[in-house]
Amino acid sequence: MDAKRIAEATVLRQTEERLQRVGLVVDRAALSAPNRRALMTLQRLTADEAERPAPARPPLGFAYPPAR
Repeated sequence: MDAKRIAEATVLRQTEERLQRVGLVVDRAALSAPNRRALMTLQRLTADEAERPAPARPPLGFAYPPAR
């Protein structure tokens, strides 16, 4: 999948999420075939990312200054 198609699918998914937040539902049957394929691919990619564990991050602390 090329970068342009991924960008289009991302925009489509974000639009769908915004519409769902305000109570509207996107009828996927009304989408064109390429948009449906792009949306399904994006959903699969995001599902794959959700299954991967987050990388370990270093603690966000600061070292205490030396005592005087």
